[in-house]
Amino acid sequence: MTSWRELEASIPFDQLPAFYQKFLLWRGLNPENMNLRRTQQRVYAELNQMVLEGKATKEGEDYLFSGPLPVF
Repeated sequence: MTSWRELEASIPFDQLPAFYQKFLLWRGLNPENMNLRRTQQRVYAELNQMVLEGKATKEGEDYLFSGPLPVF
């Protein structure tokens, strides 16, 4: 299982905004005009959507994926 929290923690802090943007692009959204707060909110909305779609599960504050996520 791939843990979102572990993946997120492995990204250097200054690279998180770009990571979030690439994740949203992968999900089919355009984060170009979103500020950082809105981008983060949208990422977590997409993670919740992935749970609803059966593509992830939520355990506490973490999201788990049965397989690896694409390299962003």
